[in-house]
Amino acid sequence: MQPLTSEDYARLQAAREALGQKEFSWARFELDRISESGQGHPDVLDATVTIHSGLNNHEKAVEVARRLTNGGKAIDRASVWLALADSLHQLGHTGQAYEALKEFAAHNAQGGLVHYRLAVYACLLGRSEEAKGHFKRAMSTPEGERLKREAMEDERLREIWDFLCQP
Repeated sequence: MQPLTSEDYARLQAAREALGQKEFSWARFELDRISESGQGHPDVLDATVTIHSGLNNHEKAVEVARRLTNGGKAIDRASVWLALADSLHQLGHTGQAYEALKEFAAHNAQGGLVHYRLAVYACLLGRSEEAKGHFKRAMSTPEGERLKREAMEDERLREIWDFLCQP
């Protein structure tokens, strides 16, 4: 993989800054200015997934995320896998979202947010026992207590609220 040119890297950084401010159209503008050779760089594709997700262009987000995940370029990029799962869910494919995120979690999920989302999808699929297992894993991460507080207000997790209240 060729590194980005300094010009392309500067544009990627500008796009990331725009993403940080939820300026998805501006970020898209910056990425569109990256050279043709830089367009396939994993960091550019990662930002592209975030842009499409932010613009609710879920079909395109899935397409780009699949390029990264199927090509092995996103093996450690939780943001790509989370965006892929979210977009699949938004398109009405919650089962596929769950399976995709489980695939990532089996290989590389350290963060609690991955397990939190797995618990959500499991609940939505009527798999409350699996949801509890995923949430237990989320609780064992550094952000576990924060995620538990959020879960108690997340209607999608209502099915396991009693479980979450246990010490």
